[in-house]
Amino acid sequence: MNNDLSVGARLRVRGLILSFVAALTAALSLVATAEPSSALSPDKGVVNGSSTLNIGLIEVWPGRTSTYDFYIPPYTDSQSVEAPHRVQGVYIGPGYCAQRWTYPTRIATNSTLWKRAGTDFPPGRYQLLGDFWVKIVAYRGTC
Repeated sequence: MNNDLSVGARLRVRGLILSFVAALTAALSLVATAEPSSALSPDKGVVNGSSTLNIGLIEVWPGRTSTYDFYIPPYTDSQSVEAPHRVQGVYIGPGYCAQRWTYPTRIATNSTLWKRAGTDFPPGRYQLLGDFWVKIVAYRGTC
């Protein structure tokens, strides 16, 4: 009794192997071109809780400018602007301070679930670290 595969069976096995290698190669090329992760994961971000002030956001810390890369208007979040996946810092302008609030998931800007996070930011640039949403409420004054 001969255990050798027939020519047709060997060709089918070879075809399956080549199909598998092609699919694996395509999948690996997609993984290799994926963007690197940012400080805040794609489902996390910054919320502007101010009623009249824009909040400056920094895409890549320490940043390319001395201030901010883009801003979000009042009651807007970083997921709804042009560069939603790159937020690694926040900029508070001269003459202003900002309260910081955090929560693990995106919730309404006026929700009572936000938790106060540390002392207020004085004017300047601040790196944001963590796996949560940050609400910034800027106000004119000293802190």
